[in-house]
Amino acid sequence: MTETARDQITALLDREETGIAILDGGFGMMIAEGTRDLLRRNGAEYGACDTAETAKYDRLDTTLGDCFSNAANGALEYANLTYCEGYAIAGDLGIPMGHAWLIDEEGRTIDSTWENGHSYCGIALQNEDLCAALLATETYGLFDFLWQSGKGADFIRTLLGAEG
Repeated sequence: MTETARDQITALLDREETGIAILDGGFGMMIAEGTRDLLRRNGAEYGACDTAETAKYDRLDTTLGDCFSNAANGALEYANLTYCEGYAIAGDLGIPMGHAWLIDEEGRTIDSTWENGHSYCGIALQNEDLCAALLATETYGLFDFLWQSGKGADFIRTLLGAEG
């Protein structure tokens, strides 16, 4: 049986404790309470970054480390792109990192921050919901907000209209 991107990412997240895990190079990975279960129920899998498609969007910000603002601003700049947030794996690192990217109307992964992203699992937000979330949280990166604020996954559940 082939392991899917969602299976791979949630299995790796299951091995991490909720909170911060310090990785080589000083990177931190925050796993919000309820995020794993939320991704299992509502998360979708997305394919590897389509670098050819990404290159067509010349007004996307490519600042490394600013994926949440890069993706949010990209979704607001291009009406045919949708903001998606969750976890992704890039290169040979093999560790899921909190990440945001875009998907186009064909479901292709548009990632201006990482060129070598290959496994993505996340929740897509339509622009209206993205704007509501940005105004409510006053920050980019909804999962980061959930973890830092202690509000758990309730905010996303409300946004998605998901139960418990």
